[in-house]
Amino acid sequence: MNSILMPEETTEEVIEESQETEEISAEAEVADEVEVEEEDVTEEEAEEIEASESEDDETHLEDASPVEPERYSVKVDGQETQVTLEDLKQGYSGQKYVQQGMQEASAQKKEAEQVYAALTNERQQLAELYQSLHKVILQLLLKNLLKNCLMPIRSGT
Repeated sequence: MNSILMPEETTEEVIEESQETEEISAEAEVADEVEVEEEDVTEEEAEEIEASESEDDETHLEDASPVEPERYSVKVDGQETQVTLEDLKQGYSGQKYVQQGMQEASAQKKEAEQVYAALTNERQQLAELYQSLHKVILQLLLKNLLKNCLMPIRSGT
């Protein structure tokens, strides 16, 4: 009897295994179909979702009151004022521009002062040279004058 029962149990086991296999494959087919449908839905609805999200963003932006930018305290001429970060950036870049201009002006002023000092020195040297030449010329004139004046006296005696 055991031998007769064993084939039955084996047959039942085989039937149960085949049923389980069919159930598993059926579940796998259903899962594959669901995934395919999800992909189709995802592709079709992706555009709709994106459009609705962008509309939501626009609506949200329209509904939201304008956000006041953060303000910072800054002391200007001894008085404290409140400015935005954008104002600080503009002020900083403007300040850099002004500082650069001041540095260039300072360099030009220094160069002009050097040129002025060189010209003043050259003028002083020219004045000294003029004085020296003037003395030499006067001495030569006096010498010539004395020579000419004394000559007729010597020649006449």
